[in-house]
Amino acid sequence: MSNVNLLDATFGDGLRLPHYVNQRLLTAEDLRTDQGATLSRLGYLGKAVGHGIVEGLLVTQSGNAAVQIAAGLGINRAGTVLRLPGAVTLNLSPAVTPGKLADDAGRFQNCTVGTPVGPVASLSDGAYLLTMLPATQLEGAAPLKAAAGANLPAGCASRWETDGVQFKSVKLTAFGAGGPGATAKNRQSLLAHWCFGSGRLPELAVNPFIFDDDYGGLDLLSAAELGDCDLPLAVFYWQGGKLAFVDAWAVRRRLTRPGPWQGWRGLIADRRVADAQARFLQFQGQIDVLVAGNLAGSAVAKDLFRHLPPVGFLPVRSMSWLVQAVVLLLADLLRDDVSDKRAVTVDRASVREVAGRATFNTANLFTRNAAFAQADAMAASAAAAAATSTTSTNALIDAIIARLPKSGFDLAHFFGDALPGEVVFIDGESVDFVLQQSWHDEAIDLGVPSPFDIYLVRDVWLRLVGEALIAVLNQQSRTVGLKSSAQDSIIKRIRAVLPPAVPGVGDTPYALFVKQARPPQRVKITLTPEQPSTGITGSVVIWHGLDAAGADANALGTLVAQVQSEHPAAKISVVALPGDQLRSALPTAVAAGEGPDLVLTTNDVVGVWAGQKLIQPIDDLHVRNGDVADIAYAGLSAGKNLYGVPLSLAGVALYYNRDRIPTPPATTTALRDLMRQQVRPAIPRTPYFTYGFYAGFGGKLLDAAGRCTATQGGYGETLRYFQVIQKLGALFSAPDTCEQMFGQNEAHMLVGGPWSLAALRKTVGGALAVAPLPAGPIGASRPLLTVDGFLLVQTSNNAENAVRVAEALTSAAAQTLFATEADRVPANLAVKQIDPLLTAFSTALVAAEPWPQQPQFAAWWTPFQTMLDNVLAAGADVDGAVAEACKAMDTANGF
Repeated sequence: MSNVNLLDATFGDGLRLPHYVNQRLLTAEDLRTDQGATLSRLGYLGKAVGHGIVEGLLVTQSGNAAVQIAAGLGINRAGTVLRLPGAVTLNLSPAVTPGKLADDAGRFQNCTVGTPVGPVASLSDGAYLLTMLPATQLEGAAPLKAAAGANLPAGCASRWETDGVQFKSVKLTAFGAGGPGATAKNRQSLLAHWCFGSGRLPELAVNPFIFDDDYGGLDLLSAAELGDCDLPLAVFYWQGGKLAFVDAWAVRRRLTRPGPWQGWRGLIADRRVADAQARFLQFQGQIDVLVAGNLAGSAVAKDLFRHLPPVGFLPVRSMSWLVQAVVLLLADLLRDDVSDKRAVTVDRASVREVAGRATFNTANLFTRNAAFAQADAMAASAAAAAATSTTSTNALIDAIIARLPKSGFDLAHFFGDALPGEVVFIDGESVDFVLQQSWHDEAIDLGVPSPFDIYLVRDVWLRLVGEALIAVLNQQSRTVGLKSSAQDSIIKRIRAVLPPAVPGVGDTPYALFVKQARPPQRVKITLTPEQPSTGITGSVVIWHGLDAAGADANALGTLVAQVQSEHPAAKISVVALPGDQLRSALPTAVAAGEGPDLVLTTNDVVGVWAGQKLIQPIDDLHVRNGDVADIAYAGLSAGKNLYGVPLSLAGVALYYNRDRIPTPPATTTALRDLMRQQVRPAIPRTPYFTYGFYAGFGGKLLDAAGRCTATQGGYGETLRYFQVIQKLGALFSAPDTCEQMFGQNEAHMLVGGPWSLAALRKTVGGALAVAPLPAGPIGASRPLLTVDGFLLVQTSNNAENAVRVAEALTSAAAQTLFATEADRVPANLAVKQIDPLLTAFSTALVAAEPWPQQPQFAAWWTPFQTMLDNVLAAGADVDGAVAEACKAMDTANGF
């Protein structure tokens, strides 16, 4: 018996083809049916292959109102092959009367394009989609045979049905002008990512069960606007009667395969990868335009892009910090590659002389190699000889840079504050891997914190910098103060560790940015009930620098006693080290392997202490509280690590007298205008109290390398504003004098912090109010933010319990006590039952600037105090004073 059982067959709506046999009469209808079946089968095959661009069809701008479309081949969603045999130039300005739809043969009647009727208006400003769809027309003539017995002569019919294509444009009304924040600079990127659906892709993780593949902007178009017959070619933006830009890869796609899945298309359909590849190519296309226009060096990412692809390639110019980073990598290779210990001594000393004088810290994207410290003693004689060098390390680095390509992007300028704190050297084979992996990742959103890494291909940069270093050493024989024989040995050793060159291919200096993926967090699962926790145990010692008789210390003592009573197995000790004793005592204690477990202090020491290994990260010990302000955690962080549990915020805001000023000035212009009504502000003449105003005028103190940037704008404008309001009566004096004048109603506004609240409540009374500093013409004023918190000391032997104590002493209840007893502004934003003045400070400070953790910031106070005194007290030239302050700060930092 057969195992096969035939079931029913069906032929409903099947394709019909004429059955050819000899002597059968064929009609035109039979042949048309044959032709239609063939076209239908080709359409089915076309759908199976996929839709998109097969080759060519690249759209580029040609003048102010036209585009050129290259010859090429594509397949639309209906499975129709569209062929453009030669390049065409398409005028985007429509004619006065509508063009005739090129579809006379009737083969694509289902591909309606809605031919306009009547006069056509000029294109209005906005974004447009350019598509191509199939068309046919009848050409030529062929005689017809007269019917039998007909008295009239036979007529003619068209001989050919000629395939062609039709172009159309569709206004993308859903995109509009790009939305809030759209500018002429970033609109192209905004439009592209609107088409990519970058703003909707985060929905995938929220509910993958219903996430479909209609996430792109074009999916908002109706079938009449964008149908299956359309093949998208490009988008363009029309403004002021001409093209602003043309972007092909925003909608141009390679052939995108269909699939049999009914659900989960948004996750597994080929469209996701095709879109991601187009996203990458679209970005690189914009980068190519910037490079070709010599605009790369001045480009700023946030000005041009809201979104970046997860991986992008940037041709870069060779900057000092970057070259120094490669020199350090080269130093590691030299140290590890030599076997002769005497040669090790010479090579280490030589490379140390090349790189050792630079500042190696997280601000410069790398840290000083610990091996250099070990090499100091070994290389004493070589270092002594090098002391006679006539060329400084910075000059040597500059000489290397002079031999490297000078065009390309300045990474620090391009990424600005978003620049990572370090670079990552990778092997060349990793480049393709990270790129291919990026097809399944979301875009980098520059509008929110989106961490990414900077990757450099190790061999490329070693060859580039190594060969340049050798060339400089050959040219400048006394650069490192060595004899020619020793220099020859160094050059030989450098060549020995350089990677071999790739034949026929030159090295190009480039960098990759690669989106960071947050590591997964593992939570232990147990099937049996855990034993109840015994709470905090062991000895925990806390140091603080508070006034032992002050309200802060009293509140801390109350809370420590409470925690101690709740956890009798713990022994919590508190030691007060007032003034600067704490900061001087901690390094000594840690060096001896001693010291406390926790230090309650301000965050201005976090970066320095982290670099000195006096404190340790708590990321693995502390779960961040969602009610605590993000800026509080940022203030206690250095690099990628968190070092403390936040307690309170501090910084300056604007005190004002409500009896005299019902509504505080929101802007510096409003403040100036208010002063014409005999209203007087008091602003302490110190760098700390005036710091926030500079940001409002576009000023920034430091770049990513730690150099002073005050001369690049904002500082001079702020000082000139200060001069204007000083002439109108503003008081710029010592902090105590300003506070006294405000308390005596001789000034009606005061720039001050929450530490003055107790005194001002007594002198000003119920009329006292607090508001944020007035915003400047460029943006919000951003005062320096101080965060007080408990830092975990490196030598703690009870780290986990110490962090538990810190969490207990910074709980919402604890912060409420600090607020009510000591006027501390809570870092926990959920704390509400506090004085309204503290609430106002909290509102003002969440937009402040966290205390910079770059070590160069420590040299800021004295030069900028002198600048303020010279300008506001002595009437010095503003630009000259700013330049002198910047120069003094850079000199103090070794630049």
